[in-house]
Amino acid sequence: SNIIGESVYNGTGDDAQNIGKVDDVVFDSSGKAKSAIIGVGGFLGVGKKDVAFDYAKLEWAEKNGDRWLVAKSTKDELNALPAFDRKPYDPAPAQATDATQPANNTTAQAPAAAPAEPVKKAEGNLASNIMGESVYNGTADDAQKIGDVNDIVLAKDGKAESLVIGVGGFLGIGEKNVAYDFAKAKWAEKNGDRWLVAETTKEELQAQP
Repeated sequence: SNIIGESVYNGTGDDAQNIGKVDDVVFDSSGKAKSAIIGVGGFLGVGKKDVAFDYAKLEWAEKNGDRWLVAKSTKDELNALPAFDRKPYDPAPAQATDATQPANNTTAQAPAAAPAEPVKKAEGNLASNIMGESVYNGTADDAQKIGDVNDIVLAKDGKAESLVIGVGGFLGIGEKNVAYDFAKAKWAEKNGDRWLVAETTKEELQAQP
């Protein structure tokens, strides 16, 4: 997911302007990138506003040997968009505190909390909700943590293809990044927390190239 953290330009001409920076990516229910969350305005992060921009309107272009991310838009147009609300994408267990919902009816409000719900089936998800997550081989009491999500691989059409899981090593030293099919990873609930489950073992992941 080389797109997160990228500067966004309004073109590649000599007068092209940096109009924002990609802070996150929104996936739709099929696991395809729907929007890029672009931070616009502000100074050194103060007063910055996050807006959702149609992922299909972003394109990579080459400029002086560098790869530029270009949006068919202007800084003013981005600033005019409504601020992006992350709350609907928050991890599901937090919904249990929602005063408008009965405490025992959180799964209807938050499908990500349902046991073994495929990641891609969640009604939209944020890349930042997936990256950094610990990955477990199940939810039983003897379930083991088998790695952490370090990245998400996107196809050219914006479809999430695989999770890049860091396995092995100690404190990041000797860690190995391997690809795991995005569609096979599932969300599950464990002791009120949301767990990311991969039906594999640490050994199987480490055996991958």
